Amino acid sequence: MTASDVHAMRPGVLLAGGPDQAALSRSLAAAGFAVRPQAGFDESALTGSAPPDALLLPAPLLGTALPDRLRSLRTRHPALVIGLTGARPEPLEEIVALELGADVVATARTPARLIVARLRGALRRVGAAARPPSPPGTTDQAPIGAGLVLDLAERAARRADGTRVPLTRAEAATLALLAMARGRTVTRERISQEVLERAWSYEDRSVDNLVLGLRRKLGIDRDFGPIRTVRNAGYRLVDGSA
Repeated sequence: MTASDVHAMRPGVLLAGGPDQAALSRSLAAAGFAVRPQAGFDESALTGSAPPDALLLPAPLLGTALPDRLRSLRTRHPALVIGLTGARPEPLEEIVALELGADVVATARTPARLIVARLRGALRRVGAAARPPSPPGTTDQAPIGAGLVLDLAERAARRADGTRVPLTRAEAATLALLAMARGRTVTRERISQEVLERAWSYEDRSVDNLVLGLRRKLGIDRDFGPIRTVRNAGYRLVDGSA
């Protein structure tokens, strides 16, 4: 597991303009997406060394070319999640867009939280269908302790008896950071910056609440479990005997 594994857990979204681009960009970023705003739409941004996982395309931007462009995008980028925003509120337009290859369709009145939920669902479906097997000698799993193993591919923790515990993006990313630094302290500042994507202040309890919720979900004891608090610093992952 490397630092890029944590970053890879943040799905990339290319946001190609639109009247509500700034507000939608903030909502997506707050939900854990790596957003790349773009003025207009340049298809070359979908290729390269770090192509986005999803594209949100304003319907008015394409006008009468919408059907042809959707067919073309779906043909050339089969693994890309395609979202259409700003569609007219007629059911027929949504049906046509979905038939032509869009995965998510939102009108101007669709709440940002609903767009985020639909986008996450589409990304889960595509990821489950397209995820390749791990190359020989590599792993996307990391032991946590107390019989728990982090499974990055499934974004879950598994108990010794095989029980799967689903994790949020922030919970899985926090465990990944702790696992990479096993035995060393991961500061609250680092967790806040790399997981929550915001600066940390002494009064901010977000990181502590995140770890508290994670311990409760996994049934980890605060004082004797593998996730230990380092006073005035942060957290570290230790062996059960430490």
